[in-house]
Amino acid sequence: PSDIRTPTFHHVHISYASVLAWAAHKKDSISVLDWGGALGHYYLVGKAVLPDVDIDFHVKEVPLMAKAGEQLNPEVHWYDDETCLEREYDLVMMTGSIPYMEDWADVLHRITPAIKKYLYIARLPVVENSPSFVATQRLYNSQMLHQLINQTEFLETIKNTGLSLVREFVVGDRPYIKGAPEQSEVRGWLFKKEAKPGSR
Repeated sequence: PSDIRTPTFHHVHISYASVLAWAAHKKDSISVLDWGGALGHYYLVGKAVLPDVDIDFHVKEVPLMAKAGEQLNPEVHWYDDETCLEREYDLVMMTGSIPYMEDWADVLHRITPAIKKYLYIARLPVVENSPSFVATQRLYNSQMLHQLINQTEFLETIKNTGLSLVREFVVGDRPYIKGAPEQSEVRGWLFKKEAKPGSR
């Protein structure tokens, strides 16, 4: 499809490749949880980027998506509940899923114990001067409610989980929202959990 040649597509996937390389630094294998990972295509991207690293890839999705993903990517571990949080992962990632979560702040707090080192948030539409608000998104012949999140509120929520900012990533999208108090920009971030004393 033509949209794979856009700067946004490039930024999102090269940023992911960079994050995965950081998580795999000096490792032969890593574990990844992709919360809201659709059909698991980031597993395939990861294999292409790091062919010599064993990637233990896990995806949390809604039941229908998880069932389809299991058929397409049987090497991935699939979950349609939160039993995926019963272990730790070198990298936990959420790409484009937070805007559709009514309780996104609570979800971030729930996943924090499962983060061994890194949390990667990507494709998050944020506003800087307005409070968070909800808009209707028309996509794939569907209408969906999604949140445009105040960036300060988001970063404060992350800070309260105990994670620290590593860097911000450029995405490039600025989707127009009719009648919005402020137009948003889609951004991404990498956060790190400090190692516990005595851990590796």
